[in-house]
Amino acid sequence: MTGRRSHASVWLIFFVNGAVLSSWAPRIPAVAADLGIRDAHLGAALLGIAAGAIPAMAAANRIARRVGLARSCLWAGAVFPAALPLLALARTTVELTAVLVLLGAASGLLDVTMNTLGIRLQHLRGTALLTGLHSGYSLGVLAGSGGAILATALDAGVGVHFTVVAVVLLGLTGTAAPAVLRLGSQHEPARARPAPHRRSAPPRRSAPPVRSGRVRVTAGVVVLAICGLLLEGLITDWSALLLTRDLAAPATHGAITLTAFSLAMFTSRAVTDRLLHRVPEPVLLAAGSLLTLTAIGLASVSGQAWAMTVAIVLTGLTLGPVFPLAIARAARHSAQDAAVTTARVSILGYSAYLAGPPLIGTFAQTVGLPLAFMLIACTASLGILLTAPAR
Repeated sequence: MTGRRSHASVWLIFFVNGAVLSSWAPRIPAVAADLGIRDAHLGAALLGIAAGAIPAMAAANRIARRVGLARSCLWAGAVFPAALPLLALARTTVELTAVLVLLGAASGLLDVTMNTLGIRLQHLRGTALLTGLHSGYSLGVLAGSGGAILATALDAGVGVHFTVVAVVLLGLTGTAAPAVLRLGSQHEPARARPAPHRRSAPPRRSAPPVRSGRVRVTAGVVVLAICGLLLEGLITDWSALLLTRDLAAPATHGAITLTAFSLAMFTSRAVTDRLLHRVPEPVLLAAGSLLTLTAIGLASVSGQAWAMTVAIVLTGLTLGPVFPLAIARAARHSAQDAAVTTARVSILGYSAYLAGPPLIGTFAQTVGLPLAFMLIACTASLGILLTAPAR
């Protein structure tokens, strides 16, 4: 029962992480209108998220060693939603940027610590859990964006909307806290002096401690993480425009496609851990990348919006497990430094997720969005295929 409670509690933390920024993103136009700022200034402010997240990811291991992994995760899980209402209070671009830096820092710390907790729990339970935990993140994204759509439809103010979201998510973090703290206190390395040596029964399996050290993240893991998040960013940021402008689909078609893609990501993450008991991980990754490569290629050649929608949904079904499996592989290479490897993989993947879509826009201006979309999606799929057999 304790294991199930810990699993459910860590899943809730993943849900909170997904729900925060997905609640903010649909309300960006309303916040920008309230402040009366130009697109260039808004773009500069939005970089505050990355400016806060990447340093926080880099420092997450040191923070976790000093404060404790579970406490670091819970503090980040509380600050992240609690900062949302501050966005509605910002009155200048500088204030908005400062709040976004805070959000980014909480997001970066939460991302590393929750994944490290997931790796620890997976190690203790002796079974695949990380991809299923990431399904909590995907469901949180759906819940956050759905709540934002509802708030917009009801003409609710940004302040009211964000306050309600913060209260609900803080309640979920508080609900998860006791089990997460027990998980940390039972399995984090003891700080007391070692006891005298004595003969005893073989020790129980323990979780990998959070410690520093020189660790190596293999090139295969790096490529897997970058390709997975680059492909996710490509679809999230560019597929709606591709469908509605270049493939002449109605505006609602793009929104429905993105929702279906998110549902597909959630579904694949929810079932992958059980699927891994029957299908080897390299086979699962290779089959998924081949399916994405074929679907995107055929849809691009057809030039039909419905075909591209089918391809995007199939991509969601195959793409969901990629980044969680990249983190799990990195942890297997250096199980004693899970926080360090998680941070490094997250920084590289997050950088690709942020930097990829703007670079794609530059490339699309040269060759056109349909061709750019196909080439980048197929290249990322090939990257996943080539790294799938890596051990």
